[in-house]
Amino acid sequence: MLVFLLPIGGQASNCRAANDPCNGLKVPPGVSILLEKSFPHWRIEKLSDLHPDYQEMWAKAFPSGCPGFVAGHLQKTDSIAYAFLLVPADQTKKGYRLVVLSETMKDSWHSLVLEKDDQYTPTSAVIRLAPPGDYKEADGSKKVRTQTDGIVSERFEAGALIYYWNGTRFRSIATSV
Repeated sequence: MLVFLLPIGGQASNCRAANDPCNGLKVPPGVSILLEKSFPHWRIEKLSDLHPDYQEMWAKAFPSGCPGFVAGHLQKTDSIAYAFLLVPADQTKKGYRLVVLSETMKDSWHSLVLEKDDQYTPTSAVIRLAPPGDYKEADGSKKVRTQTDGIVSERFEAGALIYYWNGTRFRSIATSV
């Protein structure tokens, strides 16, 4: 019986993959080259990498968003930087990376790893853009006002961190638990 069910599951997965908003992401060539060179055994998290319940939650909230990619004014209001949630290309491996790629000068890009783990591959992790504004720590009195976009690193039903640029480096604040 299992033999007959596997092809059906594979077709459903392929159908989801065809509609995955992560297919066909547009980034500058320098970003793609640096990503491939610096993280050769990693790939961008796709919708199909999430647990099925979280796929549905993500698709309802962000129908055209890729759960492993954001682009925004992460460091400067006049330039775009890119954040990627990377998972191993080999699905038998464990781990993840949250990486920011920013332009240091024209057509020259720099990568910075904000989060990494080699023992655990989350099936509930997503990233999305946080607009400039005021943010308050969930379990404390810390407040920040951001001048640029931030990166929300979220675990469904667990909590979220917002990474923001403080003018010198990325910092984070836990906005929910």
